[in-house]
Amino acid sequence: MKFRDVMQLPLKTFWLYSKNIDRILSEVDLRQLQLVASATSSEAYGSMQDRLRKQMGLVVKVKDEGKATQEDQLDRAGLADLKAMARGF
Repeated sequence: MKFRDVMQLPLKTFWLYSKNIDRILSEVDLRQLQLVASATSSEAYGSMQDRLRKQMGLVVKVKDEGKATQEDQLDRAGLADLKAMARGF
């Protein structure tokens, strides 16, 4: 926000924003503290890694693992064309 916009905020709104900024920064600081503390032992490290993986959740779901589809095959002719184009520059 620009300074002028901040100065035009109602006082209650300003303090609400201020408290939320502190809350968000505290959450980041707490996570960093947990990470540093987990480095003290391998057990704490494993526990923290499990917690973070659960928070992260499933990012990508892969169907038919291990089977390459037609789209996944390397296009060698196209790759050769790109290399030839790059040499021309």
